[in-house]
Amino acid sequence: MIGMLRSFSGTEDAFLITWAVFLGIALIIVIGSGIYLLLRGKLRIHQIFFITVFGMGVIFSFVLPPLSAPDEVLHYVGAYQLSSQIMGHPHPLRDEKNQLMIRREDVFIDDLPDDGDPDNATVVGMHLEKSTYEELHKRGLLSTGESGYTHTLQQPVVTIPCAYLFPAIGFTIARLLKLGGFGMLYLGRFMNLLLFTLMGMLAVRKTPIGKELIFGVSLFPMVLELVSSLSYDTYILALGFYLTATILELALSDRQIRWQDAAEIGILAVLLSPCKMVYCVLFAACLIIPARKWKNPGYYLATIALIGGLIVLSIVLVNFSQFFRYVDLSGTTATEAEWAGEGAAAETYSLMGTLKTPVIFLKILRNTFQIKGVEYLLTMVGHWMGGYDPGLTVSVPIVIFFIAAVLLLSVSGTRDEPKLGAGKRLWLFVTVLLLIVLLLTSMLVAYTPKGTDYALGVQGRYFLPALPMLLITLHGRWMSASGSKSLSRLVLSLELLMNGYILLNLYTIVCQRV
Repeated sequence: MIGMLRSFSGTEDAFLITWAVFLGIALIIVIGSGIYLLLRGKLRIHQIFFITVFGMGVIFSFVLPPLSAPDEVLHYVGAYQLSSQIMGHPHPLRDEKNQLMIRREDVFIDDLPDDGDPDNATVVGMHLEKSTYEELHKRGLLSTGESGYTHTLQQPVVTIPCAYLFPAIGFTIARLLKLGGFGMLYLGRFMNLLLFTLMGMLAVRKTPIGKELIFGVSLFPMVLELVSSLSYDTYILALGFYLTATILELALSDRQIRWQDAAEIGILAVLLSPCKMVYCVLFAACLIIPARKWKNPGYYLATIALIGGLIVLSIVLVNFSQFFRYVDLSGTTATEAEWAGEGAAAETYSLMGTLKTPVIFLKILRNTFQIKGVEYLLTMVGHWMGGYDPGLTVSVPIVIFFIAAVLLLSVSGTRDEPKLGAGKRLWLFVTVLLLIVLLLTSMLVAYTPKGTDYALGVQGRYFLPALPMLLITLHGRWMSASGSKSLSRLVLSLELLMNGYILLNLYTIVCQRV
């Protein structure tokens, strides 16, 4: 790395040396303070979570700059649209062709003018190379002074507006402050990161078991990349982790269930379910909460009916057309155009056909995990970074380390922690298994052409919201409080160090790309 940086001395890329120095200083500060707080500090674990995860997320956001995360350009448009609505439409929201209107100085974000390819729009950051850093250095964070509005050809993802609320607030503040395109993107990213760190901190504080486990999963390179981006995966991860913590707290505490608890689960159902419908399955874990914790059986049944009704209602109101896209019984779906070739649309699997041939369905599930299972596991941790760029890799041994770390954190509970009974463990495992099956089924029905012997469109990051719930089924109670604290905090410290190495390696790779 030092030899590479020396080669930039005296050239127009000399700024990369300065950036490397700042990167090193930032890593020393964040990792050093994180390790000190974990091993020597007096702060509680949820407070350390906020400081370290936010700090690492900020560094990830600069090493992997805007729109480099998976599908981030689509989420950028969604946040931009909501920002315009928050501002009261300071300009026409859409043009006569129903294309979203954006500031003229933001055009470069999804149509880079100096890409050498005038016939195709190049999204900044989608292909990470040295020119991406050069573009960021050249433009900076402030406004370029361009005025007026134009349109973008990009279309937002259809989802609940709350999924983009925090990045949209960041966009709105940046536009009011007259920041440039990169300034707007970074402020939106920081607000999204703030959402995750706040909700993650509350989750770690609330859960009676697995505090360090949630912390450890949050330090996965893939999680840090997602939560430091504009992706609505940040929103899903934040609510998914908090939901898991809330269910565990209600199931394992000694107190009675209050109406506020039911209302909290109901609000989570309304916020999470319509964002990505399959994750509504996570609410099935609520059944581990003993019925005796309600004042009478009628309240228990009413709560279940209320939460179920809110899930269904929110999905129907927000995702009516999307819902029927996945349950279409005819045999072809709304995505058939994506698989069209030479003008002929490919017929996809249908839900009815899948239900009629369960043996074939089970074979496809088996084939999917045989063919893609290792890839799912590696990419869930972060084997390929920057939008699954095969050149931006985290080595397999490091990925294995992160997997071993969270497994160790999941089993190293203390003897004085609440006991998670076998029945509860089994139901949590069944809930996650059901989520996985429905996730693969949805992709099979909506994205996989007939004749393909495994489900397409599934990525490892899709399993992250359920990972703490799955790993908590391994929870052990065999260590003393002091022994468990020392071990878990040592593991978290090593995760921080590994992320520092990963960031330096990623920065070096991008700087070498021409």
